Amino acid sequence: ARGLLMSNGLFRLEGLDPAFAINNKTFLKAYQASGENDMLRGIASEFKLPNPWTALAFYSQTRIDAHLETQSNGSNSTEISGWTRLLTSGYHRTISELEQRKNLKEEWFGGHMGYRFSAVEIGLSLLHRRFNMSNFKEPFAIPTKMDMSFISVDYKLHSTNMRTEGEIASDPSGHVAHAHTSLLGLGKKCSFNISYSHYDPGFYSNRSQVNSQSTYSWNEERLNLGMQLQPHYKLQMNISGNFSTIPLPESTIGSKQAEWDYHLSISYTERKKYKVRLQFHTIQSLTLFESERTHDIRSGNHIIQTQAYLEQIISRNLDWKLRAIWKKNLSGGIPSQGIAFAIDGRYKFPNGKWTANGRIVLFDIHDYQVRIFINENDVRYHFNLSALSGKGIRMYLNLRYKPVSKLTLEAKFEVTTLHEQAENRALK
Repeated sequence: ARGLLMSNGLFRLEGLDPAFAINNKTFLKAYQASGENDMLRGIASEFKLPNPWTALAFYSQTRIDAHLETQSNGSNSTEISGWTRLLTSGYHRTISELEQRKNLKEEWFGGHMGYRFSAVEIGLSLLHRRFNMSNFKEPFAIPTKMDMSFISVDYKLHSTNMRTEGEIASDPSGHVAHAHTSLLGLGKKCSFNISYSHYDPGFYSNRSQVNSQSTYSWNEERLNLGMQLQPHYKLQMNISGNFSTIPLPESTIGSKQAEWDYHLSISYTERKKYKVRLQFHTIQSLTLFESERTHDIRSGNHIIQTQAYLEQIISRNLDWKLRAIWKKNLSGGIPSQGIAFAIDGRYKFPNGKWTANGRIVLFDIHDYQVRIFINENDVRYHFNLSALSGKGIRMYLNLRYKPVSKLTLEAKFEVTTLHEQAENRALK
């Protein structure tokens, strides 16, 4: 329900819109993304049972990339003793990456049983995960067992103005994780949500709980508050804030990173004409080194970012967006800042077969710490988050051609030019 067993569920618990914190249904869904690490391949089924029961089951078998550990067997040869880390990038560019390709077989099977009565839903999930070889030594939380079983209980409560849902999960070692969210409607003009999640430091369910290449754990504790106000049907305001703590890698045992994150978004919409939006975002993070008697703050960042948008629909086939982004690092030392201006456009040709969209962005960013991230449109099933740093210009153009209803051709053209003033030259 909350994604504690098959993923980490972190990204569902935050956002400007309170409604995004609610997961509407436990169901089977086809995988539609370019990443191969979370894809399951097998068979799944939802069963029709007499009301109020629901049930689903699945079985998956895939091969994943892993680094194998070898040891000498005493006869001038080596044998595989286990695996030490997973390769989650999806890249197979070097000899080392090719050697790690599809070395490990992974099996998942299990199911979910749900029961609904009145305004209450409860469910039970049982999952089993199996590898074809035992793990040798994985940093942080991945167990050494070939076979692992998991269990979770989820619930949903509904009423006229309130919806609450959550999940409690346990891994094979008895470590527990839980996540809970409540959405409250205060009339038609205001809604409020509160979300809380907590993972035991050793909790492990899926690869997403540990970044295996950096030994960085995503197990965390997070509190998120969000509110949406709509005093007028053209005016909308979203406010959210969250606090989280995340344990740091093994090399800094006893330390954690604490983070405060606040968002404010105000938008005004003139239906079918234009939309103006202003966003303010501030984030402060501290690295805490804990000992028996004290909490020592060794490092920290405080970054603020402001964005202004203007979106205009010129016609049914043409629209454009203008945005300005300013970001500043207020941490110790000499403050650094960055600014970017971007213009986006989309045009759909009258024949309905061709669609084009593109962007031109000018940026001047003084330091890598204040690099600016902008989501980009890309070819289908490919996600691109552009990180801008330095001084330059970036442009891209997406083209889509659909000659027949069941065939779509897409292409992307992009170029980035960085101006290095010190060397008085441009890198392309």
